[in-house]
Amino acid sequence: MSKRVYEVAKEYGKPVKEVIELLKKNDIDKGNFSAVDDKTLSVIKNAYEKKPEPKKVEQKKPVQQPKAQAPQNPQNQNRDNRNNQRPQNQQRPQQGQQGPRQ
Repeated sequence: MSKRVYEVAKEYGKPVKEVIELLKKNDIDKGNFSAVDDKTLSVIKNAYEKKPEPKKVEQKKPVQQPKAQAPQNPQNQNRDNRNNQRPQNQQRPQQGQQGPRQ
């Protein structure tokens, strides 16, 4: 079973119109649903297959070490947490009511 032009276009990720224009430039008159013969397939392959690129030599970059951070004072950290937490024995005031006054 032979493939159709739209199927080959889909394989190469190209719009069907673009493939048909390519074929017209090469004096091949085909439509969307036309069967693709060996000559047509070779024209499409030559146009769209990726050509091997020359290998580029990658230069290794020097590894940067992370910067040291200033040590944190654990006493200050605990103080910040205390201010943001509600005491364990108090409940959240219900809507419309005020909490206990201190």
